[in-house]
Amino acid sequence: MELVSVHIPKTGGGSLEQILRGAYGNSLQLDYTYAAESIADIPEDTRAVHGHIRASTYRTAFPKAKMITFLREPIDRLRSHFFFWRAAYETFDEIARSNPLARAVFHKEVGFYEFAQHHQMRNHVSRAFLDVDIEKEFYFVGLFEHFREELKALQGMLGTSENHTPHVRKTSEYAKENAELLAEYRDFKIETEERKNIISSHHEDYALYETARQMYGRRVAASAALLGS
Repeated sequence: MELVSVHIPKTGGGSLEQILRGAYGNSLQLDYTYAAESIADIPEDTRAVHGHIRASTYRTAFPKAKMITFLREPIDRLRSHFFFWRAAYETFDEIARSNPLARAVFHKEVGFYEFAQHHQMRNHVSRAFLDVDIEKEFYFVGLFEHFREELKALQGMLGTSENHTPHVRKTSEYAKENAELLAEYRDFKIETEERKNIISSHHEDYALYETARQMYGRRVAASAALLGS
């Protein structure tokens, strides 16, 4: 195994999959089972894995693999996640539709603040996906806010073509057939006090995001220094 890509929901994972497919072809395996035992089903000739996977599980199984991921400002990611459930719930498979919180969001029984403060969503990224030291264990941690720039940098690191820029599918695209929902998504605002409460409740995810921002800053500075030398 050469590479493990941890796809955090609503961070451009579909677009990243296109890049990895171009780099690894049929040697790329997808894992969206949320089950640790799924590692046993990965073919021996697999060179890369991409999916909603727990970093520590794959690090233990493949200690020499390069690990990559993208992070997004936590409230912005939660906003996209919330409206994605509102817009796309009926397209989910049976297992996903059985999630009580997703069902409640779709039926408008839960608003954004309640969704964000729900125990299932609190520090979701650090609990379910990035339960390792990302500075120590990850080869690349990109920022969604600079997605195209970061994809280009990753393509260079992976030695793949930089000419192909994949389409970045946005949550708004899922909502485009529902004018009311699309307007709600675009006009979304959150009260100052609620924002403070969410930041406090998601302090672990915010700490991860700040680490990613620092890693990005160092990467940009190193690139600038290289160009200036």
